Amino acid sequence: MPVLQAAGSIKKKFTNGSRQTKTFRQDCSATINVLLSADKQFLEIKSMNMEHDHDISEALFRQLPKERRLPADYQVKVQHLMDLQVNKKLLQEQIVKETGKGVTLKDLSNIAAKGQESSNFEILSTLKNVHGCSVSALKDNEDTLQGLFFQDKEMKKMYNNYPEVVFFDGTYKLLNINFTCYVFLIEDGNGSSEIVGVGLLARENKESVRWLTSSFKESNSEWPKTRVVMTDKDFTERLITPEKMGVTKEICNTAKEYLTKLAYCQTEESDKSLYESFKNVAPATIMKYYDDNWHDIRKEWNYMCCSNGDFLNTTNNRLESINGKIKTVVRKFSSFPGFVSNLFSMIRSMRQERDHVAATTVLKRSVSQFPGGSAEGSYQNLLNPYPFELVLKQINMSKDPKTTAAEDGANFTYLGGMIEI
Repeated sequence: MPVLQAAGSIKKKFTNGSRQTKTFRQDCSATINVLLSADKQFLEIKSMNMEHDHDISEALFRQLPKERRLPADYQVKVQHLMDLQVNKKLLQEQIVKETGKGVTLKDLSNIAAKGQESSNFEILSTLKNVHGCSVSALKDNEDTLQGLFFQDKEMKKMYNNYPEVVFFDGTYKLLNINFTCYVFLIEDGNGSSEIVGVGLLARENKESVRWLTSSFKESNSEWPKTRVVMTDKDFTERLITPEKMGVTKEICNTAKEYLTKLAYCQTEESDKSLYESFKNVAPATIMKYYDDNWHDIRKEWNYMCCSNGDFLNTTNNRLESINGKIKTVVRKFSSFPGFVSNLFSMIRSMRQERDHVAATTVLKRSVSQFPGGSAEGSYQNLLNPYPFELVLKQINMSKDPKTTAAEDGANFTYLGGMIEI
């Protein structure tokens, strides 16, 4: 009988730990003693004590776990709604109205988590069989999963079509197993972003990231056509502090100003001039640090060296925007199945928007506002709207008498970007 939920003595455990435990048992003296009937068909009550040593009420009774438990078929319905990320408070209210069960928000979270439990084998099987992904796994000596890379056919196709620039970065707190999620991203001909690969790593170290990038390269035959990889991941020992340099913070701030100017140099002449000025004001320790760590790899960070081939992307803002959108769909600390399901929902939505933009460029044609035979009109007839706007900006800047241009082979660099002609 439900009124005897608090019956039974409390079993005391003596440990040297500090963990607090709770029990529904309250040393209640209420008892019902039964015996099997002579014909062994029934239970007969032999004695009964219904005097309780604690408060009893219907309100308390409805809060017991067994009374809050939902039927199995209703739990399946709740799991589906939780996968769609409905508001839990509104869902809770609806359940109470429909079932009369006093479910809590924690009950709903537990039901959702129970529906997402699966093994590593089931996870890999889902990626391969449900989403059609090619999968690479990294395991340690104890056969524990340390990394995962997956890519479906559409990702591979889009990368093969637009391999020139790849954006690469990690985002955190998406998985309850504390793996970092890395996204490989490209920009298509209409300026739309496209996820072309996803990696998951247990450790964010040089060896793990090298395995991940190698897995991406091995899965994509068009990798040699990639000219620029945009990332802020740096696993070399370049981190330094004013204390280690033996200089004041004021001197470091001055050095930062010069480094910022060097990063945005647009001509070789301005780079050389700034470098010489930098040497005149910076202490020897800072110049040695700069020369040893940064000067010889300018092509990896200097605007002048990087701008040829980056499609005017000078930061990783494009990928950071995508990571922000992922976090609106994938809940923090999701289970692996929930992460995969919601991530691909996000990807399918991106593809739907991409296809709409691509179709619009074919179905709708801009009415030309330029004279016949003009360079602007010719480019507008030749290019899609997105690249045409970039070219038009360069043409307008070339006509500005205040704009300077530096010729380098087949490239003319104007303030604000580079155009190949």
